[in-house]
Amino acid sequence: MDLLRTGADVTVVYRGASYSPNIKPWVRPLFESMVNKGRIKMLFGSRVTRITESEITVNKNGLEKTLENDFVLALTGFRPDRSLLRQAGAVLTDPDETPVYHPETMETSVPGLYIAGVAASGADANEVFIETGRLHGVSIARHLASERSKRTS
Repeated sequence: MDLLRTGADVTVVYRGASYSPNIKPWVRPLFESMVNKGRIKMLFGSRVTRITESEITVNKNGLEKTLENDFVLALTGFRPDRSLLRQAGAVLTDPDETPVYHPETMETSVPGLYIAGVAASGADANEVFIETGRLHGVSIARHLASERSKRTS
């Protein structure tokens, strides 16, 4: 919802068939309202199968759909699925699988691959809360803007 406030076009790709019962009670009505008003596009029963620089591929019931994108935020929830990070070549610590990342930029060991929210935690997903994890986006945006500025200078 913070992304909406900054003017982003938001699509949520969610593996579940309906909203999670773990959504905080004060967040759910606001989120559902944004979905019902069409301000957030919600793709239930879906999963991301491919990410490129300008598109993502989503699979829903065996059908693939390609969506244009500028940025992908992998917000994997309470029990992060680390397979995408492993496949991308990101370094994870043993045994709790905490992704190795720069604390000021949130960039992983793979240049251009960032981590945010609970996905930045290890085995104890309660290390990062929505209220603090949302600040990760600020760090990522600053770093992306800085990198873009370097390329255009």
